[in-house]
Amino acid sequence: MYPTMRTAAKYSLLPLFVILYSVTVTTHAAEPVQPLSELSYVPFPMGYDYMDKKALLELEKAIKTRDNKVVREHAWKLWAGIMQPAPGSDWPLWMSWQNSSVVFAEKPTKGEVSSLSTQKIHHTMRAQNKLHSPKVNTQSPLYRVPDWILQQYPDSVSYDIQSQTFSIKDGKYFLSNGDIMIATESISEQGVKSLVDGGLTQVSTLDKLHKDGINGVSVNSWTIVTKHMYWPVKKDGLTGLPVWWDKQYKTDFSGYVGYETWDRAIAIDPSGAKAGKKAEVSYLYNLHHYDGTPLPTVNKNVNTYSINDFYHHKVTQADWDTFDKNDQAIIHSASLWANGRPFEVGDFLVTVAMHINTKQLPAWTLESVWWSDTPNEGEYSTHRPSLNHAKGPWKHYLLTEAFQTQADKDGNLPIAVNPYIEGVTHPIATNCRNCHVRAGWPAASKTLPNGASYQNPLCQGLLTALAPEDTCFKSILLTDFMWIVPDRAN
Repeated sequence: MYPTMRTAAKYSLLPLFVILYSVTVTTHAAEPVQPLSELSYVPFPMGYDYMDKKALLELEKAIKTRDNKVVREHAWKLWAGIMQPAPGSDWPLWMSWQNSSVVFAEKPTKGEVSSLSTQKIHHTMRAQNKLHSPKVNTQSPLYRVPDWILQQYPDSVSYDIQSQTFSIKDGKYFLSNGDIMIATESISEQGVKSLVDGGLTQVSTLDKLHKDGINGVSVNSWTIVTKHMYWPVKKDGLTGLPVWWDKQYKTDFSGYVGYETWDRAIAIDPSGAKAGKKAEVSYLYNLHHYDGTPLPTVNKNVNTYSINDFYHHKVTQADWDTFDKNDQAIIHSASLWANGRPFEVGDFLVTVAMHINTKQLPAWTLESVWWSDTPNEGEYSTHRPSLNHAKGPWKHYLLTEAFQTQADKDGNLPIAVNPYIEGVTHPIATNCRNCHVRAGWPAASKTLPNGASYQNPLCQGLLTALAPEDTCFKSILLTDFMWIVPDRAN
């Protein structure tokens, strides 16, 4: 559950019609009462058991007794609650929270992101797997920054001389995931204050704590850290979306399992006219195999779903004007790769996956959801409570959680993985808790192999039940289950 960035390679040429394409600026729908630029902070809403003393006591007891029903019901409520709309808007409430790119900016001011922060190229979990576990093959497709982006948004692109690669900088609202998924990392107000007041956004603080032999830091119990993924959907016609099917891969498969390889997909129809019918859809444009050879665009005859089956937002002109240039470049690139054209005002952003991590408990609650065309089947659909006050299609998503720390007889945790987010970075057989307990400072590298990483030489097991006090963490400063600290600190 590490923040991801696809490997960016030398940019490639797009057809002339794409290079000459311009953004349509006509708004096709009434704007929300309160546009994104005017949203003020919205806390987690009441009625979903968040920080409720009675609910937390029941949850702690359920974790000890392995009462899966109580645990999952709590996780479902957190998911439904955090996706409620901000008052007077159709943006989800967490969009009123600060993005990690702003929180970790050098001397951040309201609404600004420092160039130092946005130009930082983060280590990926995929690179760490290759370094620390050669048997794990997570080679992914290449998402080369399109020519159109280089020409229209030159200041939003970084170039790494050593690797000779381009990448898009992080924006005020969105992060460059290096692929089609449009990422955010939103942090609750209390979490932001705890991070900033503790100096945990700065390398100097982390270095000193590590040098002083401090084993770990802790943030406020009201801290919430999210990672959310949008998918770009055209306002007209159909948009393709790969969908996960558990049975496509065996759980011990260690190769690449990103959504580009999935054999199932659906079509999204904003008009709803074709919902429930079969239709032809195309997706994945201008991608390359990791060896550089072109990958074909996917063409499938699939089932069609209404956009109302997803949490979604129709981007208005006011939204587009609020996004900074980096945000716009990220969204355009996603649309170019998914739909073969730049993003247009009036197009949609739909929720395909989300991590929700809360510090309600000392060892955090960790839950993750993803959209599914079979939302009422399988173990990830179980114990979904009845929440008549919850708005939106939260029941159309599946959920995994990693609250429970007890291991099986072999010392392993159960598999808990989000196929959209983790599939592009590491194998299927992993667990959110196994990953997040490893978060720390300094990061592992060739010169510091025992630094913090998803899989280091001292504790390699992807499902091993690890604890902060385990000896394999003795040489690093643990950052309280938060990868955003080592990844984003200046």
